[in-house]
Amino acid sequence: MSKYSKIFSHLYDPVMGVLENKILKEKRKFLLQEVKPPVLEIGAGTGANLCFYNFSPDFDLTIIEKSPYMVEQIKKKFPDKIDKIQFIVDSIENKHLISQLPRFNTIVSTLTLCSVGNLELVIEHLKQLLHNNGKLLVIEHIRSNHRFYGTFQDVIYPAWKIIGDGCHINRKIDVALKKEFYPIYEEYFFAGVDFYLAKMRKSN
Repeated sequence: MSKYSKIFSHLYDPVMGVLENKILKEKRKFLLQEVKPPVLEIGAGTGANLCFYNFSPDFDLTIIEKSPYMVEQIKKKFPDKIDKIQFIVDSIENKHLISQLPRFNTIVSTLTLCSVGNLELVIEHLKQLLHNNGKLLVIEHIRSNHRFYGTFQDVIYPAWKIIGDGCHINRKIDVALKKEFYPIYEEYFFAGVDFYLAKMRKSN
């Protein structure tokens, strides 16, 4: 965990505020319709998805978030929900952790896969944790297919990784996901950078 991680947890909401309010809020709402528990969310950040879950008495939500500072932000923002959430402060890349967890009917990843160290390993872990008939729900920013924007992402990547606390702005997350999952719904949209939204199942 870098020294910058604590600062990043406090900057995240102010920096992302305009994008969230104008675009991502509605995308999250659409993505999380009819979520079937038990649910696993990875890299929940400051909890932007929590407004869209139906916290009924039988709703079962587990959050894996590697930053304890992000978990602190969630608990401050949603004090009425924290007793309904199982928090695991760890990395989704931890093989021992994955071996100890049950399977889930829904796994949610929004703006998370850009910052994991080993994307292929994480995708393999998501496959292990998802029930055969379960759904993987994602919103991730991706490397643009547009030559100019893609090259620009490549150029700024080294500095962006520091500013974004490990974020790979030029990662082809959509391509990697579709090697192991197939989309039952997908869309691409532009919001300053290219984004990929999908509802997916495991490829057999």
